[in-house]
Amino acid sequence: MEQNITATPVASDNTATVESSQVQETLKQVRHHLYQVMAPNWKSGYVTEKVMYQLMSNRLGYEFSIENVASVEEGRAAYRWAQYFNKMFEDERQIMSNW
Repeated sequence: MEQNITATPVASDNTATVESSQVQETLKQVRHHLYQVMAPNWKSGYVTEKVMYQLMSNRLGYEFSIENVASVEEGRAAYRWAQYFNKMFEDERQIMSNW
């Protein structure tokens, strides 16, 4: 009588830890890029940090905070809106400088 035994691969705890740390590192990079895009607006004094976060929250439909970005997709959506606001504020600065 032959037994047909197949081994099923089981992810070790070490593999899960490595994947988790890779995800965390990716999210850290996403958050860093978001900060780099958003910070010039409040650092220039054109808008406050609070106003920038309110604008982002309004457009994204939830209380936005860079620290709470939980996925790359969420980061991409926030990044697109941050770029939109950068362009809008830059256009306004150009108009105001020509007055």
